[in-house]
Amino acid sequence: MKRLLLLGILLLMSNLLIAQGWGQTQKIVPDDRFVGQQFGADVDIDGDYAVVGILVSNSARDAYVYENDGAGNWIQIQKLQSPNFNQFDHFGTAVAISGDYIFVGAWGQGYDVNNSNFLSSAGAVYIFKKQASGLFDFEQKIVASDREALNAFGYGIAVNDDYAIVSPVRHDFDVSGTDFLDDAGAAYIFEKDGAGTWNEVQKIVASDRAAFDYFGQIALAVDGNYIAVGSYAEDEDENGTNIISSAGSAYVFERDGGGTWNEIQKVVASDRAQGEWFGWSISLDGNHLLVGSNQNNNLTGAAYVFEKDGNDVWNEVQKLIASNGVAGDRFAQDIDIDGNRIIIGAHFRDIGSPGDEGAAYIFEKDAGIWTETAFIYDAFNSTSEYFGFSVAISGDYALVGTYRDDEDENEENYIQSAGAVFVFNANEPNTLSVSESDFKTSIKAYPNPVENILNIDLSKYTEVVAISVYNYLGQKVISKMYTNTSAIKLPLEVSKGLYLVELILDSKYSSVIKIVKQ
Repeated sequence: MKRLLLLGILLLMSNLLIAQGWGQTQKIVPDDRFVGQQFGADVDIDGDYAVVGILVSNSARDAYVYENDGAGNWIQIQKLQSPNFNQFDHFGTAVAISGDYIFVGAWGQGYDVNNSNFLSSAGAVYIFKKQASGLFDFEQKIVASDREALNAFGYGIAVNDDYAIVSPVRHDFDVSGTDFLDDAGAAYIFEKDGAGTWNEVQKIVASDRAAFDYFGQIALAVDGNYIAVGSYAEDEDENGTNIISSAGSAYVFERDGGGTWNEIQKVVASDRAQGEWFGWSISLDGNHLLVGSNQNNNLTGAAYVFEKDGNDVWNEVQKLIASNGVAGDRFAQDIDIDGNRIIIGAHFRDIGSPGDEGAAYIFEKDAGIWTETAFIYDAFNSTSEYFGFSVAISGDYALVGTYRDDEDENEENYIQSAGAVFVFNANEPNTLSVSESDFKTSIKAYPNPVENILNIDLSKYTEVVAISVYNYLGQKVISKMYTNTSAIKLPLEVSKGLYLVELILDSKYSSVIKIVKQ
């Protein structure tokens, strides 16, 4: 009921301000919420299907499948479970979906494809295939051909059509199983054959591998005949020179006519610097490669867009930063690209006080330039929710994971760190953000939920601030004017419930904040 009322409020308020798209349409939680579940630690979406994973939970063995019902409602249709679950498998920590296939990582799994030959935390990935019923059945278990104890294969997964790439959390040897270099990293490529079986076809490593580069540990992407792998702790530039500790890099591989994947390019940031972790996150779509650097500029974070030219060379064309970014946000914790749209998570972004509620940003390409078009977050946020820890985008829908969220879809039924995923629609007005001509810095409102006094930090000195508060019926219940201020303490002498607080600054700029009065 609260969600219906909230949607009604947004409709009633639509004539009060101009808001761009990417409004929140839904908050989803699993049907079996429990303490510490951390639902939303990984998310992926492809068309009308989405899959949601959980973080490290020794007792959990699930991943959750959602389907768009055609009316924009994402409905849980299935809970995927390991067919041979063991405690500490960590099934569901990593998830990926493409077409009819869902991949679920279980990096703590100790057995091979025949469920024998135990090696502690060697890791595995479970593949599920969509059936005529629309549900996904277990199809196949895959492991690394050179599996080792504690490698945690399945920690990273990416899949696109007939190709998949899987990484362990750590790996020390080259493609031939020799030349030990501690945590240099590796990844494994699988291809689906004509019979529908996924086979390992190649193990890849960096051409200039070195100890503690962490090649492929968490950043993998595949699209068509291209694979991109991040190596966030790598030190050398694209020519193997100019050592800068942990500046980071990414490697691009291309599949040739004979089916072999060859490294064709190493890319680095044009402004590389020490400890910036370029290659922490990565995404690939068509001629666009997106590489995240979540420690760029004193942990503010940044993402770099590369485009492939006619000579098959990937060139950096733009650096993306948050319009309101500050040190510690970790912008580019997770990233995703689909066509001319990008979503970037910043899970340490402060929305209220004391902070770390998290946020995400939408960028869209117009006339060759990527521009931030939406700033999104949980309107009912609380401290250290980590909204934006995981993100995914497909078509008009974006998903944002908040694995430490405590409330259900109605902002009720508190369960600590049960987790949630928020759904945003490109065609829904976004009252969390402001248009390009509006505020250049963020507005903070806290606490939320609020009991008596709502603190509003405007982040800049303002001559005239008009504030109107509306209830769920669209009725104005509070109207106040403030002058010459950058911070406001707004008394809320209203009954408990959902409200919208509209702010108009200097008769030009407007924004709306959703709050809960307790």
